[in-house]
Amino acid sequence: MEGARYLEDGRLTIFRRNGTYYARLRLPPGKYVTRSLKTTIEENAVQLGRRLLFQLEHRAEQGLPPKSSLFAAVIDDYIRYR
Repeated sequence: MEGARYLEDGRLTIFRRNGTYYARLRLPPGKYVTRSLKTTIEENAVQLGRRLLFQLEHRAEQGLPPKSSLFAAVIDDYIRYR
């Protein structure tokens, strides 16, 4: 990750790929999530990255997964349950 910015004690990394900024977030316990910030402006990318980090940390505190399950996976679980 050339030209990456490390923020929030290393929990948030902002980097650029093909002109678009991405965020790499480190969540407990040692999981990483990478999301596109859909912007080409670095200042906006930093703000969006911080907001995304705090949202995902809040989800983790509530015991929710950082990513939502796909509909197909939920249906498969339901069929196995029945």
